[in-house]
Amino acid sequence: DGAYPHLKHYWTDQSYGLASITGSAATGWYTLPQPRSYYVTSSGLNHDLLARHCTAAADPYVNFNNYVGLNLMFNAELDGSAWGGTWWLTLDGQTRLWYTTWEPPWGYSDIAVIAHEMGHGFGLPHSSGPYGQIYDNVWDIMSGVWAYCSLLLDPTFGCVGQGTIAYHRDRLGWIPDAQRFTLSSGMSATVTLERLAQPATGAYRIVRIPVAGSSTLFYTVEARQRVGYDTRLPDDGVVIHLVDLTRAEPAHVVDGDGKR
Repeated sequence: DGAYPHLKHYWTDQSYGLASITGSAATGWYTLPQPRSYYVTSSGLNHDLLARHCTAAADPYVNFNNYVGLNLMFNAELDGSAWGGTWWLTLDGQTRLWYTTWEPPWGYSDIAVIAHEMGHGFGLPHSSGPYGQIYDNVWDIMSGVWAYCSLLLDPTFGCVGQGTIAYHRDRLGWIPDAQRFTLSSGMSATVTLERLAQPATGAYRIVRIPVAGSSTLFYTVEARQRVGYDTRLPDDGVVIHLVDLTRAEPAHVVDGDGKR
């Protein structure tokens, strides 16, 4: 369904219409050939076995050539986490990387969790704050999944995700060149920023400020306002991230007061 807050609506909104999961379908339930203890051991979750056994069980009923990704949903706890990324599988003659998520029941009872894991499938990393954790950036669905859920709850879909940050949208090619401003070395400028959620003008959506002497370090500046999916944010404001491309989680929110 393409209506708010379905995932099709969410990703179309986040990408400004450039990405779509039109054509998605739900199928199942199917019974796995082995008990939970076969897939979740003292070594952790066996993502590969689960993916292969799930898709094999569904194969008689699904033409995987119609899809690019899989949300695998289970009726019991996995290893305490939900997961997302890409996985090598051969399905209906296609051997390639598939966007894949592994979802326990709490992973699909709150739609924000699936949105987060699908983001990993699209290639987005976590973001973070300067606190030594990876789930503490409340401005980003790829970090603070549970932050301020009470501000955007749906009776059917539970906690609805906030938007993702400008760096991630730019990384996926969702911000046009004309709406990206890069500050040159030694330059000063006054820039008008448009809010990321539901932009109403053609003003800049991201400012990049390179750190002198570095090819992998820069700041991003974005404007956020509590509209649409960003209704879940703690406040309106201009948000700065320090992006270090050598980190596993490149974008760290710059937080002067330690409160967000």
